[in-house]
Amino acid sequence: MHGILCAAVAAAMLMFAGCGNGDPVEAGLPGEEIVDTGLVVNEFLASNDSVDMDGEGETDDWIELHNRGDAAIDLSIYSLADGELKQPYLLPDMELEAGGFLRVWIDNDPEQGFDHLGFKLSRKGESIWLRRESDGVLADFVQYEEQQTDISSGRLPDGSGEFVLCEAPSPGLSNADGCTP
Repeated sequence: MHGILCAAVAAAMLMFAGCGNGDPVEAGLPGEEIVDTGLVVNEFLASNDSVDMDGEGETDDWIELHNRGDAAIDLSIYSLADGELKQPYLLPDMELEAGGFLRVWIDNDPEQGFDHLGFKLSRKGESIWLRRESDGVLADFVQYEEQQTDISSGRLPDGSGEFVLCEAPSPGLSNADGCTP
C-alpha cells in the first residue's frame, strides 16, 4: 500500500487520522518526547528517479528541513538519522534563517559536499529522526510507509501540518503549491 504515516508532531504518543490517504495511522515514539526547537522535517523524497539532481548529476533521496521559528537556527548542533541505522549524521555548519528551508541529500555520499549525509532512505518505509545533539533533544520524528517514485511527502501547511503527497516536490521552497491535502 502506497502512503505515508503522519509525523509525530505532538509531545506525546497520539492517534492521527487523514494523512492524505484517509487511513487512520498510529504515530508513536519509543518512549521519547518531541521538543519543539523550531526545526522540523518538512518534506522528503525517498524514491527519486527524475525529480531533482545533485551537483554530481545523481537523482538521490533528500530531506527538506524548515525553520518555523522567528530566529536563525545553528544547524551544526543537529543531526539526522534513519530508523534502520540510528547512526546520527551532523547537519552542515551553517545557520538556517527564520522561515527558511534547506534540502540535504540523503545519498550515503558525504564526500560530495556539506549537504550530503552518510545514509539513504528506504523507499519501502522507515523512520527519520531529527535530534539536537547539544542536549540530546528529539526535535522531530517521521515514520513513513512505502513511497511512490518521484512523489514526495510534505507537511501542509509548512512546518506544522500533516504529511500529504506532493506530486510536484518543492525542495527548498514552501509546499503550498506542490502538495495537495
